Amino acid sequence: MGKILLINTGPVGQVQKWAEAAARRVAEYDLSAVYVCPVPHADETARIVAGYRPVEALPGFSERVEAFWKPGHRPLPFKEDLDKLRARVEPALTQVWEKHKKETVAVVSQRQLTVVMILFLLHMHNSHYGQIAQEDGAVNLFEVRGNTPSAFYINDTCHLHGLI
Repeated sequence: MGKILLINTGPVGQVQKWAEAAARRVAEYDLSAVYVCPVPHADETARIVAGYRPVEALPGFSERVEAFWKPGHRPLPFKEDLDKLRARVEPALTQVWEKHKKETVAVVSQRQLTVVMILFLLHMHNSHYGQIAQEDGAVNLFEVRGNTPSAFYINDTCHLHGLI
């Protein structure tokens, strides 16, 4: 069985401190790989979490995800944008867990994209987008047995004590 850690970036101006806290939080896991989504601050967070490991682009996400990030604000995406993003998330995460069947990997992203990944992993429809809480710097852990993901924890921010 493999594990997938989904890690959100920290807030602007505090990315490094929050990434260091996330790295300490996931240090108990022997990460085989760290994947990054092309969203603001994800590269910096991924490099800190990865330590000495290389950081790879999440399959199918080599170009920046513009529809979900506009400088200065974080709007909720429109339904059709969620559907398009979900269509990219599903094969990407499936490819990752098939490649790392008995390993632990981390995927670093930002809130909106992480929520879509969680919805997929929980087999929930995109209409439940507003029901998934995700704070800056949150860590989420899923275990994948066969092709069935199970949530161990979602929106964990205990490692951010003193930062928030």
